[in-house]
Amino acid sequence: MPAAVETMMSVREIPWHGLGTVVDEQLTASDALREAGLDWAVEKLPIQLVGGDTIPGKYATTRMSDKKVLGVVGEQYTPLQNKDAFAFADALVDDGSAKYETAGALRDGRWIWMMMRIPESVMIAGEDPVDTYLMLMNSHDGTTGITAAVTPVRVVCMNTLNLALNTTTRKWSVRHVGTMDSRLSEARRSLELTFSYMEDFGEKMGQLAETRISDESFERIVGQLTDVEKVADDIVTNYKTSATIEGFRGTQWGALNAIGEYYDWARKPRTDNARLTGSLFGAGRNARDAAYELMTA
Repeated sequence: MPAAVETMMSVREIPWHGLGTVVDEQLTASDALREAGLDWAVEKLPIQLVGGDTIPGKYATTRMSDKKVLGVVGEQYTPLQNKDAFAFADALVDDGSAKYETAGALRDGRWIWMMMRIPESVMIAGEDPVDTYLMLMNSHDGTTGITAAVTPVRVVCMNTLNLALNTTTRKWSVRHVGTMDSRLSEARRSLELTFSYMEDFGEKMGQLAETRISDESFERIVGQLTDVEKVADDIVTNYKTSATIEGFRGTQWGALNAIGEYYDWARKPRTDNARLTGSLFGAGRNARDAAYELMTA
């Protein structure tokens, strides 16, 4: 089941702008919090049986605005409020240069995310720009920790290029234990290393742009990504016809982007929610990782 979007805001130039509130320009944290429908808080309440005692060590994280239970957590779980998540993200890029381009709630408010564009980009093969985003994910149901990740986005088609490179990491995460103030310096140190991911990304994608790939090799890779004949045919068609990879068709960089573009844009998921979550967290991301590994094996 796709992780349904509950509320969302996005700048119209980025993916998934058909969902939620569309805004005309990048936003500050306070504006993004409001436009994304995230201006609510959670509290941790003890769980009590009807007509009986409370359950020791078990608490319900509850949205205060509508009393909706978001999850069941333990004694040590510390909620991170949405407004504090934005403040945390702001503090990671403390020169004020980053602005929010999308944010929202998934799974009925259980997960929230935000993405800010950072004014650092890489140019692949001297002509294909890739922007840098910082994404922060948080859960209110105890299923995940707090995660900050660097996400490259290809400008030409807004294709998210979340690739698991072997030599650098692109994310930092921590459990909901203790205070966030104590974690900020740790996160900054980690993300300073993580931003080297973009340097590594630019170098490795430049190598893909210089490496030729035959149609037969591309089709063989696609066959390893999916055993659904129609999906494979549609990916190959996208590779042969997409205008966004003109100049890179016949290279591994063009092939990788054709695959990512298919999952982000060309395929027809059941819902727009599935397109969003698949690109960031599911099938699209997994397909790009697998394709990259096959090309560079």
